[in-house]
Amino acid sequence: MLASEPLLARLSAPAIRDTDGAGTKREAGRGRIAFRLPPLPGHAYTAMPQDRSSPPNPRLPLPVQPTQLPLWHERVRGLPNPIARFSLFTVGNQNEPRSFYREHRTIQTLAGWVLTVRGEELRQDDEDVFLQLIHLARCQPLGEAVSFTAYSFLKELGWKRSVEGYNRLKASFDRLQFTSIRLSSDATSSDGFYLYQGALVRKFMGKSADSDEPKSKWTVWLEPEIIKLFGPSAYTQVWWEQRLRLRSALAKYLHSYFSTHEAPYPLKVETLKGLTGSRAARLTDFRKALRVALQQLVAEGFLDAWTIDGSDIVHVTRSTRGKAAKVLPAA
Repeated sequence: MLASEPLLARLSAPAIRDTDGAGTKREAGRGRIAFRLPPLPGHAYTAMPQDRSSPPNPRLPLPVQPTQLPLWHERVRGLPNPIARFSLFTVGNQNEPRSFYREHRTIQTLAGWVLTVRGEELRQDDEDVFLQLIHLARCQPLGEAVSFTAYSFLKELGWKRSVEGYNRLKASFDRLQFTSIRLSSDATSSDGFYLYQGALVRKFMGKSADSDEPKSKWTVWLEPEIIKLFGPSAYTQVWWEQRLRLRSALAKYLHSYFSTHEAPYPLKVETLKGLTGSRAARLTDFRKALRVALQQLVAEGFLDAWTIDGSDIVHVTRSTRGKAAKVLPAA
């Protein structure tokens, strides 16, 4: 190419301009050298596949990961759908000793999910504590300390503000801290990743129930990774006052479970028994308790109707009042 040719012509010249004896190719107009080593004796030369993906644009901002929970209304509580639908929080009787799993134990879930638990059994009273704690934590970035008085927390739960109530609350925080879960879905388990792994509470600090300062501050820290469970369509707003009025653990579980569906799918009684973690020895006993719990939800205005058909399948109809939490503005 002649020196008098314009610069544009030089830039549009073929990419490989010349090759020297050592097998080195020089690219025209780009100032880069591509090395091609001669093949070893007895070995065929194979070209490496090229990465054709576009390099990241340094001018574009990196996607921002949320660090704060959604700001739902004061009258509702946010609950991740997998937690609401599976037996992480069982319907165990408070008069029976809790189970303890030394190794991770797989619990029953809906298709497409895997959930394992290690530690002391969590029940519906622990779910009440978790719901209130998450509610308080939504006002600040996750990982920061969540402070409150045990008195105010017990009052919000409707528990006794006594030594018994303080000890009950502290025991629940201990379980939430030392019980470990592993949650994965079909979309994550194939890659060996968990949607969430760890305890529901990272750390807890509080004074004893017989302290001279009954209204002293208690402090809890949550794992920041718990934000993964609160995607736009991954959690449900549970009507809080309605839940607190339910005294049956089974009714509370059903209230959370059916809150995750606008139009709940029919389920076999046997399937519900497994999802609730019920210890009922006979399916007949569970079915009897189920009828009572469903009727409580009708009386509360959460359900319009329910039936158990001849195939032992449960059908429920949500009431419009039961869906009121869906239209509440954010706090």
